[in-house]
Amino acid sequence: MGLREPDDVLAAVDFVSSLPENSDLPVGLFGFSMGGISSIYAASRNEEIAAVVSHGAFATLDRAISQRCRKHFGPMAPIVEKWARTLGQRWYPANSSEVSPISVVGNIAPRPILLVNGALDNIVVVKNAEDMAALTSSSKLWILPNSGHAFPKRIDLEDYRNGILSFLDEAFCRD
Repeated sequence: MGLREPDDVLAAVDFVSSLPENSDLPVGLFGFSMGGISSIYAASRNEEIAAVVSHGAFATLDRAISQRCRKHFGPMAPIVEKWARTLGQRWYPANSSEVSPISVVGNIAPRPILLVNGALDNIVVVKNAEDMAALTSSSKLWILPNSGHAFPKRIDLEDYRNGILSFLDEAFCRD
């Protein structure tokens, strides 16, 4: 859920960076949802990561649990949320409050980070990206008007591809 996955991302970055053909190339991360969370954490721990694109990442696991419970259970959400947190402790090796990308996103600066969210995302609402973007001047916030969670709708796809490529091009060509 975001606590241990950044270690895998960092291992992949180390491997890719160790290849001779990549020795002079910048490293960027691009992750959807949980991959976006892992990318934020990994970049906060490794300054060799030049840029991050995170699409559909929650700001805190606690907030994500609350939002998911409200979405699925409406007025019963507080009861289900309490039950889910208690049951989750059996399966998840950490307290949900330990997974908080919003607490580390500022460590990425001055390296650029693009926080993308679908305006119609009812799994990870836009406020998550807005709150993280507000914490660092090196972030850009991009809300896709027609898209939901994690992947853009066809109507947003061309702009999405061009926007991501433009962001990475600018990030990698900085002095």
